Amino acid sequence: MAPACARCRWPRAALIRLTVLSSQLIGLAALACGVDDASTGLDSEPVATVTVTPPVTRIAPGGRAQLHASVRDGAGTVLTEHVVTWASTNEDVATVSESGLVSGLSDGATVVTAASGGQSGSATVTVRTAVEVIEIRPATAVISVSENLELVAITRDRDGNVLTGRQLVWTSGSAEVATVSQSGIVTGIAAGTARILVTTEGEKGSALITVLSAD
Repeated sequence: MAPACARCRWPRAALIRLTVLSSQLIGLAALACGVDDASTGLDSEPVATVTVTPPVTRIAPGGRAQLHASVRDGAGTVLTEHVVTWASTNEDVATVSESGLVSGLSDGATVVTAASGGQSGSATVTVRTAVEVIEIRPATAVISVSENLELVAITRDRDGNVLTGRQLVWTSGSAEVATVSQSGIVTGIAAGTARILVTTEGEKGSALITVLSAD
């Protein structure tokens, strides 16, 4: 026969069974009450908002960018234990990993979403090949006062491929000699020389224009 407990005189086997039963009852009570601890693994606080930062990201094909999701409850408290699920609406343009790391694949735009607890937030990701060279044609020209000349800017990537749809800004280094419109039309103002500049995405190109007197 099993030895009896010295204090309560209950058999030791009975005490062990009682202890196990008590632990099971406590666990069931915790589940029923929605207790959030390490033993239950449940998220007790409901999610109110999910915010993705930065809200707008621009990368090149082959480039990467890290997005971050902030999960908060109704009081604005950050909830760190909630699982976040990431997704890209256009995986031909960019994909996103389980940790929010975006990888650019091809030119275009996509919306990356982060979802948690029935709520979601999003960020816009634009993938665009960077301009490396701007070429102006013609690179040099001679015009007369009051004469117009159209310049054409060609943008290229690092491999020499032509890029289209870029926002160009035209300026004249000597507006008293020649002016230039935002469509690249140069007008001779007075005799002399003027360097015409065009810029986009931090890159520059130029052309040298000589203006002759109308006489």
